[in-house]
Amino acid sequence: MLHIGINDVFYHMFQTITDFLGTLGWEYVVVVYTENSYGRGAYKAIRTHMANAGLCLTAAIGADPTDDSDDTIDGILRSVLQMNATGVVYLGNDALIEALLHRGELYDGAGKLQWVVTDSVSISDRFPGQKYPRGQHLKALWLLLV
Repeated sequence: MLHIGINDVFYHMFQTITDFLGTLGWEYVVVVYTENSYGRGAYKAIRTHMANAGLCLTAAIGADPTDDSDDTIDGILRSVLQMNATGVVYLGNDALIEALLHRGELYDGAGKLQWVVTDSVSISDRFPGQKYPRGQHLKALWLLLV
């Protein structure tokens, strides 16, 4: 019997993400993750890699994966923007990141954020015409992980 734990699965993906963040020159990072087994496991795994790479985990924000209401999304975005981070790593489902990126267009300063989204989200056609000026990083990481 072969047992593969969640950290085994995440190890290479989060090492790659951490290396990518270093290449981008990120120093202060916020992690937004969903409060489910995927999100919590992913957060636990990436936190270790970030610490080993000398990246500052400025904040970790857990979110209900089924609540993409404006109030919830606004709360997350306000928290992220108050941290003055270089970027955000998102570990969760499609609905929440879609709401965050679309609602973020309403906030001054949100467009300066860089987002890295894991392979749990299909980005091929979810975000056409997105106004975030640094969205190429998101696509570059997705291509790197595929």
